Amino acid sequence: MGLGAALTTMHQVFEDELHRHFEIPLEWGVVVTIPIGYPVGNFGPVSRRPAESVTYFDTWGSVKEH
Repeated sequence: MGLGAALTTMHQVFEDELHRHFEIPLEWGVVVTIPIGYPVGNFGPVSRRPAESVTYFDTWGSVKEH
């Protein structure tokens, strides 16, 4: 589809506006936003390391035994 998305916390700069625009109750915090759109330029598919190679269990560097 050609869409791009990115998980971001930059909304914190204008979180009050988000609450007003989307009528989010003030007692609820917006933790993260995911802007989605058509990027300018040619980015193509991305490659990522498998989650198992960068996910740890309980402490940094330890893996869960199956």
